[in-house]
Amino acid sequence: MVYFCSFGFCLIQRVAADFTEKTPVENVAEIPAIGTPAERNMGNPDGRATW
Repeated sequence: MVYFCSFGFCLIQRVAADFTEKTPVENVAEIPAIGTPAERNMGNPDGRATW
């Protein structure tokens, strides 16, 4: 089996290693959308400004 990540469909998929154009691709798992991290504003330990 050959596994690959299809980011466009958010899926992990697999296909037989000896595949042809007629070999079906099997969806194995969904990749959850986690989004961007929340904004955080932390002070600099030495007291200088942060950018």
